[in-house]
Amino acid sequence: MPHVHNPYADGPPDYSQLAQDVPYFAPFLRTNPYGGSTIDYKDENALRYALVPPTQPFSARPVHPTYPHADAPRRALSSALLERDFGLRIELPRDRLCPIVPGRVEYVTFILRLVHLNPQRSSHVRGLDVGTGASAIYALLVAKMQADAFVYGSEVDEHSQSCAIRNV
Repeated sequence: MPHVHNPYADGPPDYSQLAQDVPYFAPFLRTNPYGGSTIDYKDENALRYALVPPTQPFSARPVHPTYPHADAPRRALSSALLERDFGLRIELPRDRLCPIVPGRVEYVTFILRLVHLNPQRSSHVRGLDVGTGASAIYALLVAKMQADAFVYGSEVDEHSQSCAIRNV
């Protein structure tokens, strides 16, 4: 059975290292009382910084008039992890769900291990992602984690579908 690599199997990502590897994530960090790094979900300066550069991989379009940028740190984290650990730069529209990357990776790892347990499986892994969403996260992760795999995605929402097509 081929080994399926999960970069988060031994614990959560090291945010300090992630900020060094993907600099646009750095403004979202602060030092916690124990000397480690944590994400600052309330730092308005970091949120403004994240919204200025138009070339960043996460969308800056606000959807809530009172708290327009409240999810910017989460989107920055997801974008940074996908970029560093999987070489993926994807669009994460603010009006659509933002995938929590370690959880999605754990799920894909579990599914791929199950597939490899079947001795009668086809030599090529094929999957179907119903409701793939704007990020197409499962299809992209499966393709990165299992090079010979192919995932079909279905999506009824036109905006999510067009975004998923751009991401793939």
